[in-house]
Amino acid sequence: MGVINILEFYLNKGCTVFIVPIDSIQSSVRMNWTMNEFFKDGGTTKFVDRIAASLRIKIANVKVVSVYTGSVVVDYQIVEDSQKTLSSNGGIDKVQNNLANLLTSKSINLGAPILNVQVSATKASATSAVPTTTSSSSTVSTTSASSNNEKIVNPVEIIDPYFNAKQILTAPIRLPANLMP
Repeated sequence: MGVINILEFYLNKGCTVFIVPIDSIQSSVRMNWTMNEFFKDGGTTKFVDRIAASLRIKIANVKVVSVYTGSVVVDYQIVEDSQKTLSSNGGIDKVQNNLANLLTSKSINLGAPILNVQVSATKASATSAVPTTTSSSSTVSTTSASSNNEKIVNPVEIIDPYFNAKQILTAPIRLPANLMP
């Protein structure tokens, strides 16, 4: 049984936010290490540095989602930034292919032998920002389940134009179906 992460945020009446699905690459790599060895060698910071350098992208494009035992398993995402770093490197498909080739050929140095890898991409480019205005205070929660009246998107960017604030959520988010196209 997996862990269920819940994120809640509250919207006041009349608050407008934009929920923007973003293109991303999801990957999981299992390495022949103990957790102590992984963190002694620099942990997630060094891992992100190695992935970014190998793909010639910014470290800000690599988001570690979780690290857990089973040897050491690192789940992470690669997301586009405002400077379109992935696009300037051939786009998400090319970056995904480069990552998959590096990991499966084991020609990338992540600090320990690679045992297993998974790489997939989520394309959100077919959808657009959805302005959402609340009519009363409300809560949006993220979980891993869905019903017919809900849609799960992952990852998304939440934009609050009033405060000019942006936040990328890398965990799956469950939204009422009427908030997404």
